[in-house]
Amino acid sequence: MARYVKSGTVNTVQEINSELEKIATAQDEFLTRNGEAPNEMKSTLDMNGKRITNLPSPLSLQEPLRLADVANVIAGDIVLDSEIKVFDNIAEMKLADLSVGQTVRCNRYYNGGELVADLNFVVAAGGIGVDDGGSFHDLDNGNQVQLICSDSLNVAQFGVVGDGIEDDVGKLNSAITFANTSSVFKITGDSSKTYLFQDVIDFTGLSNIEIDFGGASIIDDVQTDIFAGGVERRGSPLFLMYNANDITVKNFSYTNAATRNIGTNPSAAPAVVCWVGGQFFGSAISTNCKMENITAESRPSSGMMFIFVAGEQRGSEFTNIDLSGDWAFGVNFEFGASPVDPSIETNPIENGKYPYNGKVTNFNGTNLYNCLGFLRTGGAYNVIFENCQGVNVSRFIDCTGGDKNNIRGAQTTRFINCNHLTDLSNASFLATSIVAIAMNNEQFGAPLPSYINLDHQITFENCSFEGNDKVGSNVIRHVGNQGKTTFRSCQFSKGTIGLITGPSGNVTYNSDRALSFYDCDWKDLGQIAALNNETGVSFIRNKFKGVTNATATPLQDGGTISGGHSFEDCLFGDATGGLISNKEWYRSSSLGTSITNIERCTFNLFAGGTLPAIKAEFPLTGSNNRVIGGSGVLSTPTASRFQVKGDSKSESMNIALLSDQTMLEADRALTYVVLSGTRSFVGTSGGEVGDIVTVINQVSAASTTFVHASVTPASNERFFTNTGSDVVLTTNLNGIRFQKSVIGWHQI
Repeated sequence: MARYVKSGTVNTVQEINSELEKIATAQDEFLTRNGEAPNEMKSTLDMNGKRITNLPSPLSLQEPLRLADVANVIAGDIVLDSEIKVFDNIAEMKLADLSVGQTVRCNRYYNGGELVADLNFVVAAGGIGVDDGGSFHDLDNGNQVQLICSDSLNVAQFGVVGDGIEDDVGKLNSAITFANTSSVFKITGDSSKTYLFQDVIDFTGLSNIEIDFGGASIIDDVQTDIFAGGVERRGSPLFLMYNANDITVKNFSYTNAATRNIGTNPSAAPAVVCWVGGQFFGSAISTNCKMENITAESRPSSGMMFIFVAGEQRGSEFTNIDLSGDWAFGVNFEFGASPVDPSIETNPIENGKYPYNGKVTNFNGTNLYNCLGFLRTGGAYNVIFENCQGVNVSRFIDCTGGDKNNIRGAQTTRFINCNHLTDLSNASFLATSIVAIAMNNEQFGAPLPSYINLDHQITFENCSFEGNDKVGSNVIRHVGNQGKTTFRSCQFSKGTIGLITGPSGNVTYNSDRALSFYDCDWKDLGQIAALNNETGVSFIRNKFKGVTNATATPLQDGGTISGGHSFEDCLFGDATGGLISNKEWYRSSSLGTSITNIERCTFNLFAGGTLPAIKAEFPLTGSNNRVIGGSGVLSTPTASRFQVKGDSKSESMNIALLSDQTMLEADRALTYVVLSGTRSFVGTSGGEVGDIVTVINQVSAASTTFVHASVTPASNERFFTNTGSDVVLTTNLNGIRFQKSVIGWHQI
């Protein structure tokens, strides 16, 4: 088409007509597409016929095909045209005399095998790459073909079969290695396949790879093993992510074969499905390794661990994983290289290797009766477990310092919205929901060195945990922590005991003020808590109700170093009662020296019961408490029992301030006393104006005299009776009350 160009200045009619003729000519040539330059599109584009004419054969995978290019392929024949050569399978292609630059396509990987999409290659000179069964294939004529792919590939392009019989690990590892050195970042599988792996799927030193198995099944039949310490051998992991970065494996169902190598001592060194980080493999750091959307069932007696995060590793995430069967561990974060004495370590930041900044979400276990730690930390920093659930899982949560413990800082672990449920009809396993420990060297039996940090920070938020009725089961076992173990807005229910505290095994220290419960509910438990040999446990705004054991005291404090606990704004039972027998709610029997404090608590006693709310065999303090039902008594002193000191603000609490002829010490002034035998009282020491003393005979044989206006005590400590003379009580449960004024105690 001749291009229209204006001829200078146009003024006359003749000049205008001439320009119009030029424009008409240009339009004519464009619409008629006469093939003249410069319009190169006109010869191949038929606008009237809506067709592309004279289309050449394609030179790349991005160009369109002609019908002639695919007609024979549709008919099932091998096509050998001038541009693309199509073969049935890889073996046939290798026999062909192909030239450099040619484009090749195979319909199948194996002769007689299934159709495989995207088996497209370009012919290259020999020696450019290594024949790995996928990215390069050596031809018989000395040339090679190179796989053409963009940012993803399917495992079938590397010859992975997926029939559950042939070992696919070598071919998959070849695909992974190729992906690491190319633009491929995603490897896919097929949902209809079953992949058998008999060795490690190895990501060591690799980066930016995602394997999406697409819902396929995986059979773990790994046959190799690794050194595990001493003379033990640990079965090799199925997935190894060491010195690896940004690795994701997802979307598959898992089972292990009966012939899977589980090592020489699986109870001490269990085989692992996915190993993330170093420890036995080295000290290099791994980052951002992930697993997601997995269901896994382990065969009986395998005792395996599903995920092991060990050594220097950060940013690991494990999401939407469901385990069932015989797993010894679910996910475990643990130390790598052991720390050394900080006084001789020249680089404190490098002292010891630990995983940190990990997250576990929707990680669930069902019927794991032999589990030793489903959600476990054994030396880690900043690990979060969120929305995880266990059903009939023994040792659902296990927080421990591990074999080596931490040194660079506190082990900080958070559990958010995690739940454990039990089927009470199956009480054949020990259903301990939580074991919160800061252990010493548990594996090798030796104490840890003094420079090890035991100040761990473990937090539970909005969690719910159940135990079961097997003897020895408990919801929480707190062995030791010199930092803080904190529960907020949690619920504990079912089982023989809700909480047991106190050191065990290599843990020998007292965890003072290390355990706290805020806004928690305790219900349907045989016994709520056995606070043994641990001081300073705090219960703030807790509810205790639904005790199922008629003989055990719901809360019991014992041991030689216990006590010093705090109960503030707690509710014991409810309006319908919380005890099923005539029992105290709390028994303080510790031989320690720390005094427990009870503030603003309400106790609902057994209807018709005669026992007080508290049985104190060790001194207690408190104020503004309330007792409803039963005896209406908070505490009852005897020759071997103490009372709540400092609590005289409410008459209904029956808190008394007493002294007899021998005069009690001032710190014993604020007490409530039930008397027995023959005694005489002349007044009360201590107390404040408005305080009320209630004295009740304990048995009918008691004879108690209250001396009116005795001159023995000070004037503001004397009793003043209503009759102006001595009062004698001789009837069982008969009582008398005095209220303090500025001049003494007056009968009311």
